[in-house]
Amino acid sequence: MYRKFYLTLTLVSALVVLAFSLLAAYREATPEWKMYRSVYRKLFIEKAKAAGKDAVPPDMGIQQIYLPELGRVDRCTNCHAGVDNPLMADAEIPYRQHSGDYLQDHPVDRFGCTVCHYGQGRATNKKEAHGEGRDTHWDYPLLPMKYIQSSCAACHDPGMLERSGAGMVAEGARLFREKGCRGCHKLNGTGGVLGTHLDGVGSQPIAHFPMTYVKGEKTVYSWLRQHFEDPGGIVPGSMMKVDLTAGEADLLTTYMLSLRSEDMPAKYRRKGPAKAGEVPGGESLYKMYCIACHASGKKSVYDRIFRRTIPAIMDPAFLRTANDRFLRRVIKEGRTGTPMTAWKAGGGGLTDDEIGRIISYITRDRPASAAEAVSGLIAAKRISGKIPVRPEAPPWKRAEAFTVPLMLVGQTPDPMDRLVTVRVLYNDREIAFLVEWKDDTRNVSLGVNAFRDAVALQFPVQNNAEPSFRMGQGPGGNSRTMVNIWFWKADVQESIDGDGQAADRSPFENLTAAGFGTLKPKEGGLPISGTGQWRNGRWRVLFMRAFSGREGDAVFATGGLTPVSFAVWNGAEENVDGRKAVSAWYYIVLEQ
Repeated sequence: MYRKFYLTLTLVSALVVLAFSLLAAYREATPEWKMYRSVYRKLFIEKAKAAGKDAVPPDMGIQQIYLPELGRVDRCTNCHAGVDNPLMADAEIPYRQHSGDYLQDHPVDRFGCTVCHYGQGRATNKKEAHGEGRDTHWDYPLLPMKYIQSSCAACHDPGMLERSGAGMVAEGARLFREKGCRGCHKLNGTGGVLGTHLDGVGSQPIAHFPMTYVKGEKTVYSWLRQHFEDPGGIVPGSMMKVDLTAGEADLLTTYMLSLRSEDMPAKYRRKGPAKAGEVPGGESLYKMYCIACHASGKKSVYDRIFRRTIPAIMDPAFLRTANDRFLRRVIKEGRTGTPMTAWKAGGGGLTDDEIGRIISYITRDRPASAAEAVSGLIAAKRISGKIPVRPEAPPWKRAEAFTVPLMLVGQTPDPMDRLVTVRVLYNDREIAFLVEWKDDTRNVSLGVNAFRDAVALQFPVQNNAEPSFRMGQGPGGNSRTMVNIWFWKADVQESIDGDGQAADRSPFENLTAAGFGTLKPKEGGLPISGTGQWRNGRWRVLFMRAFSGREGDAVFATGGLTPVSFAVWNGAEENVDGRKAVSAWYYIVLEQ
């Protein structure tokens, strides 16, 4: 019984093996490409006779184009046999002649097919040759015709393509610049670091792209196109911001596909003549690197993706107080704890000259009232004697006065004359700041519906850092995001002056902060002394502290710069807490 079963099983197995062997032999004898060549042969003879030409039958053997300089072998012409045959101009695909006159400058025997169209050149059946489907295990499937111009950029520059009628790559490159894509993505050494680098992105294999949420074909071009439409839908958690039409998404996809890592041999490249002296201006650079986050720069906008307010860097109030040195340092060094990239060489890759052009563009409408503060430098005058505590004393009159514009925070309208005047004196033991500003009302009480006048100086806890001048950055502050604040309050000054309080009570406080709501006394901080007085519609407040600071206190040193910013609270305008007038960072320079 068992013997009969095993004999039957052996016979069935042998028949299955024989069937598969016969099928394999049939497929080997009649491959798909032979069918196409057979049809082409008949079609060629018919069209040649119809045209009155000798019908020399084409070679029926397998066709291969060897391209050793390109490292390719293409067998595409086994199916696309009429690609360079004028008789096939009206034939159906795949026997039709190549469209246009491209083959005049790109002969098939020199360029092949896959260098432009992609696909798997060595394959001899349609599915594998086109690289269709993940089961073909081919990273570079046939490009759709609407993206085919991406291949042209391998040998031609965008300017040449634009002039020759193949401008999708050039238009995509323009959109890439003007939509501010470089603000987050680095390309050829310049750009932001929030997004991925884009060098060679058009040559990346399929495995480089997460295809989980891609609809339809799982190809690189499908990923790119759908990512431009809905970045968060393709890459959950993406912070990329887009505002594109369908046409613009196709143009940018074409441009991304053109960013290939392959280096074409020199004899294949045809670049247009370089335009001498073509240097991007400040507006072009702003669009390239800044516009994606700051938009027009005219309005502050809360960004829901970054979860922070993007400052209006071209608003007159900001420009009035933001000096050129501050802008240059922020652009070069970026902002710790914010999406603001460091754009210096080694960071975003901009040169000092390019940063200067961006600053010139940003500040082109700066109000005239800020002209004196453009440099951002405040010179501290050295004296040999004791620093006087009376603001009217001669040494203060000899010290140079610097006008610092302020901008209002948390209130409107914004009067254009909110200014403070600053003088600085120092000696080997102490340093003092005399801050004056116009205030028609003297507000010296704090209570229900009563608001006091006040002024503060602010310094970074770490001298070479520049956190937000709006009380530092938080939460989770560290030494680079914290600020040291010297705070004077008119109500306490009035209490001392009017009531003769004990000397240990001071209108000055030494504080630290790492963002709104984190203000607290500085532990072990150096005492701040001085006085404040209101006369003839002006406040004059003198701050004084030991010259040598402790850890976390403001540091002043010869040969360096100490960042400082100013804040004023106007009680008549109900200023309190974050509702105040502030300056950007200015820089103390110690005279020798």
